[in-house]
Amino acid sequence: EQNKNISFLTCSSGLGQGRISDGQLALGANGTAGEIGHTIVHLEPGARVCGCGQRGCLEAYAGLNNLAKFWHKEFLKRQELLKKYRKYSFAPNEAWWIFANQEKGTIDAKDIFSACFEGNYKIAKKIVKEWQNNIAIAIGNDIKNNNPSIVYLGGVACYWGDKLVEPIRQMVVKRFVGYPEAVQGCQIKISPFDPQDLQILAPLSLYFWKIGERMVTLKLHKAL
Repeated sequence: EQNKNISFLTCSSGLGQGRISDGQLALGANGTAGEIGHTIVHLEPGARVCGCGQRGCLEAYAGLNNLAKFWHKEFLKRQELLKKYRKYSFAPNEAWWIFANQEKGTIDAKDIFSACFEGNYKIAKKIVKEWQNNIAIAIGNDIKNNNPSIVYLGGVACYWGDKLVEPIRQMVVKRFVGYPEAVQGCQIKISPFDPQDLQILAPLSLYFWKIGERMVTLKLHKAL
């Protein structure tokens, strides 16, 4: 009852947001509210291209599929430069990448996060820090625009827990210093729901909301 303004950010292959505003599920004029993955977080001309066609989308940098694809291509490119010039400041020479590339011919997000948190590899840690920074920007912008009392993080945050999320909290506080009461009044939490359950609960919630039955959504709201 006390939390009538809540945001939920799923951090998975893509990025999506659900938001309760003043106790109501925010759908938008065309039902597309919550496309936070396609908000622009990088403005430079060479910003990464998203699947939607825009440059600089959050999802192009922090969607897990795009993250892995970009760094796999980047590593291959840098490997060729390393062979050619024998010098590169950020060379793909860490064992986790070499092993994944040999075994699968590619890497995925699990390889990156495991190398960061379990293997303590320098390059993997750098990639994850960049990912955390992009998520922090998205959360900070959401706090400033929508003033939620809680932002829940789902997906990969549920798997790695506070060792992934705590630096994001610190980045939000450090970066978003204007109107600090909005940031200080918002808790950034890990979703209490299993990501697999949400794949069923979220569409059901929207379905019942649209036909006028709010039961599932209200149960989710109270659980949060």
